[in-house]
Amino acid sequence: MKLRWVVACIMAATYFFYHISIASAQPKAVPQNGNAGSSPGVALPACFDNPVLSEAKRMLISGEFANTLREIQRLAKTGISLKLILPAQAEVFRQTDYLDRELQQLYNWSLADPKNEEPQLRLFYRYFDLGWTAEAAKVSERAYQIAPRSTGPLTAKAIYFYRSDEPQRGLPFVDSALKLHPNSESLINLKASILIKAHQSANAIPFLQQNIARNPRSLPNQEALANAYLQSGKPTEAGSIFRQLQLQNPAHIEAAYQLGLLAQKKGDYKEAIHQFEKTVRLDIKHNNVAFLLGQLYLTHGKAEDGRKLLAIFKKLDANTRTYNQTIVQLRTRPKDAALHYKMAQFHLGSAEYSKAIVELRRVLELQPIHPSARQELAKALNEHGRATEAREVMDAARPQRPGTHR
Repeated sequence: MKLRWVVACIMAATYFFYHISIASAQPKAVPQNGNAGSSPGVALPACFDNPVLSEAKRMLISGEFANTLREIQRLAKTGISLKLILPAQAEVFRQTDYLDRELQQLYNWSLADPKNEEPQLRLFYRYFDLGWTAEAAKVSERAYQIAPRSTGPLTAKAIYFYRSDEPQRGLPFVDSALKLHPNSESLINLKASILIKAHQSANAIPFLQQNIARNPRSLPNQEALANAYLQSGKPTEAGSIFRQLQLQNPAHIEAAYQLGLLAQKKGDYKEAIHQFEKTVRLDIKHNNVAFLLGQLYLTHGKAEDGRKLLAIFKKLDANTRTYNQTIVQLRTRPKDAALHYKMAQFHLGSAEYSKAIVELRRVLELQPIHPSARQELAKALNEHGRATEAREVMDAARPQRPGTHR
C-alpha cells in the first residue's frame, strides 16, 4: 500500500525539506536572480526575524537571490554571528536549488550551533529525501538528545521508525508529540500511518475520523482514512471516499488507481480499464498500473496495446527494483562509493541534477580517483547552469604545471 502522503504531510507541516552537505568551500558561483527551486509555502528560517537581516529578507522575498547572498556575505564580514549567517545562506541555496551548497551551510550551522536541534532536523529530512537512512538516524538521534521534549525531534524519530522495518517503535514518539499538540492533523495522520503499517488499521480509523471531522475537505485526511478502510477489509467504505476524492480532484492519481483495483476485484473490467487508463495518463510509473492495464488489454481485445504496456512495465519494474535494492543497501553501507554512484545514475536519468551533484560529490569524497564520477559531476553542473564550477571540477584533476599555483 502506498502511503507517501503521510511523509509529505508531516514534512510540509513541521520542517523544511533539505538535502545532504558534502563540500567545504564557499561556492564561487553566485545564484542568479529568479525563482528556481523556490517553495512558496515554506516559512523562512527564524534567523530572518532578526533586524540585522531585514534587508536580506526583503531581497529574498523579492526573488533577488544574488543580491541576498551578497548582502549576507557583507554582513558576515562585519562579524555577525554564524548562527544567523549560516541558516540565511542555506535558505538562499534552498530557494535556488543549489542543494550541495545549501546542505554545506546546514552542516556548518550544526557545528556552529551544536545545542540547537533545528539544523539537525533539517538535515534529517534531506537525508531521508536522498535515501540516506543511516545518516538520517544519526541526526534524528542527535536532535532528540538536544531537545527530547520538543515536537520536532519527537516527530523525526517517529517518522524514522515509520519508514523502517519496525514501525511500531515510532508510536511512543508520536504519542509524546501529540501530548504537546493534540489537535495536529499531521501528527494524527502520522500515528494512523504507523498503525496501518504495523497491521493495526482498525486502531487507526478513529484517529483519522477525528481528522475528517475537523477538516472534512482535506485530501490527505480522506486518502488516509480510505487506506485504513482498505487494510481493515472495508472496500465499500474505501471506495466511497476514493470516489469523493476523484470528484474533488479529477487528477488524484491514487484515487484512480484504487478505484481501478476495486472495480477489477468486483469483475467490472470496463470501469477498471477506465480508471487504470486515467492512472496511466497521470503517471505510467505509478505502482504496477502498467502491468494491470496491460493484462486487461490482453484479455479485452487490445492485445497490441497490452504487449506494449507490459514491455514498458518490465523495464520500469527492473529499474524500480534496482533503485529499491540500492536504497536498502545504503542503510548498511553508507560509505560505499559504488552505491552512491548508482544513485547518481538514477538521478541523472530523471534529470534531477541537484541530487545527482550531491551523490557525485559524495562519490569523489569517498573515491577521489573514480573513473567517471568527475566527468559526470562536471556534466551535471553544466546541466544545472553552473558552468564555472564544472570547469573548476575538471581543473582540479589536471596535473599542476611547474611554476603555477592553484
